[in-house]
Amino acid sequence: MKISHLALALTVAFSSLLSANTMEEENPLFSCKTKSNKAFELHKQDNAILYKFGKINSPPELELKKPSDEVQIVIGNASGSELTNSISFVNGEYSYTLISSVNKIADVQEPTHGILVKKNSNYLTYISCISASVEGSLLDLK
Repeated sequence: MKISHLALALTVAFSSLLSANTMEEENPLFSCKTKSNKAFELHKQDNAILYKFGKINSPPELELKKPSDEVQIVIGNASGSELTNSISFVNGEYSYTLISSVNKIADVQEPTHGILVKKNSNYLTYISCISASVEGSLLDLK
């Protein structure tokens, strides 16, 4: 009788753990959509950060999972009239920097979000997020 209670308790605990991991995967810390029907997502998993990019409702085109100490997180970087938060991932010769910024001196302070892509430190592109699609905050990464 005691063994079955223990087995039941372990089953419930394991199911809760699986549910928590599934929820974490389903609820990114930050996500946004682009005009080209693609999306960015950031998830925190244990001591790692997972970056996903790709077509909406499809497997990711790019998925990077890096230990937290291998990503550069900059919170509250003030430069001129901008206040910026960013997180950068390096994958070989490419770097991907997700940026959230706001104009500190604007009458209406509406944040902008996007990703800066570089190859060997050379600018390749900047992809903007659709403001209305942004969920979460880069501040949640710290």
